[in-house]
Amino acid sequence: MNNLFPYSIKRKRKTNWRLIFIAGLIIVALIVIIKIDRQVKNIPFNNSQPVKEVEQELIHRFDPREKEIEIVRENGKFRIKSPAEIIREVAQQENFNDPDFLIRLCECESSTGERMSNNKRNKPSFSEDRGWFQINSYWHNEVSEEQAYNIRFATKFAINLIKAGQANQFICTKLIK
Repeated sequence: MNNLFPYSIKRKRKTNWRLIFIAGLIIVALIVIIKIDRQVKNIPFNNSQPVKEVEQELIHRFDPREKEIEIVRENGKFRIKSPAEIIREVAQQENFNDPDFLIRLCECESSTGERMSNNKRNKPSFSEDRGWFQINSYWHNEVSEEQAYNIRFATKFAINLIKAGQANQFICTKLIK
C-alpha cells in the first residue's frame, strides 16, 4: 500500500532565502513600530504636569541627544510639534511671508532632519554642511554646531540669508522654486 506510485518523482525544493530575509526584515520593522507605539501610549503623564517636565521625559525616553523636541498641550493631551510647525512659527515671528518655501527648502536640504550632516562634494572638501538647512562650516564659521542643529536658529539664519538676497547659497533653491 505504501508503494502505490513506485515511480513518482520527488522534487527537491529550493529555499528562497531572499523571501525569508525580506520577511524577517518586515517582522523586525513591525516589532520596532509596535514597541515605539506602546512607549508613546504608555507615557504616564497627567495633565497637571508642566510641559517642560514632559519634554524632558520624552527626550530621555527616545533619544537623549535630541534637542529639537517641542511639546504642546492640546485638548488635555501632549503631542510633539512638527518641524514644519516650528518653521512656520519662526517665519511669522520674523515677518517672512513665504513659510512654505522655507519648509520645502528644509525638506530638500536635510530631508526635514533625516540627513543632518553632509561632507560630500563640498568646496572646500574639508568643510561640512550641517543642520536643518545644511549651513556650511567653512563659509559660515560664525554658526556653531549647536546653532546649526537648532531648528529655530537655523530657520532665522536661512530667513536672514534669503532677505539679504543670498538664497542661492542653498543648493535646493534652484530645485524648489
